[in-house]
Amino acid sequence: MLRDTWRDLSPLLDQALDLDGPAREWWLSELAALRPAVARELRALLDEDARLEAGSFLSPDYRAGLLGPTPSLAGQRVGAWELERPIGQGGMGTVWLARRSDGRFEGRSAVKLLNISLLGRDGEARFRREGSLLARLSHPNIARLHDAGITAGGQPYLVLEYVEGGRIDRWSDERWLDLPSRLR
Repeated sequence: MLRDTWRDLSPLLDQALDLDGPAREWWLSELAALRPAVARELRALLDEDARLEAGSFLSPDYRAGLLGPTPSLAGQRVGAWELERPIGQGGMGTVWLARRSDGRFEGRSAVKLLNISLLGRDGEARFRREGSLLARLSHPNIARLHDAGITAGGQPYLVLEYVEGGRIDRWSDERWLDLPSRLR
C-alpha cells in the first residue's frame, strides 16, 4: 500500500474499528457515498482484520484456552469496598460495581482499578491526575469522586459515584442516530 493511501486510510480505520454492528455499516455506507474507492479499501482492511482475529493466536478466545479462566476479583475488598462485578473496561483499567462493606455506611459505588501494566511512573502520574481532576469537578453530568487509594497489593484505585445506565454507543445504535445526532 502506498504511503499516501495509508495516511488517508489509517484514521478512518481507527474510526471504523471503534464502531460495531449497525453503526459500522451505517458509517461505511455514508463513506461509500462520498468516497467509494476509499470505502472499498477500508472494507477490505476490515474484512482482513476479521479473518485474522477469527484464527489469530492473539484472539481472546485462543488466549483464554491457553491460560484458563481469568480469576475474578468479585468478593475482594478494596479499602472499605467489596467488589461485586465488572461494569466496564478501558485503556486505564477496569471498573467494578462495589458495595461499602465496613459497616459504617451503606451504598454502592464504582471502583476503578488501574491496569497493572500501567503501573510505571507515567501510568501512576496519569492516574493521580485523573483522581485530582475528578476531586475538583462538581457537575451533575460527571460522576463524583468518593475516595482513592492503593490496595494492599500496590494497585491504585478510585471510588466513584455509581451511575445506573447503559452504554451510550448502544443507546445511539438502538436509535439509529446519524453522526450529528450522536455528537449532539
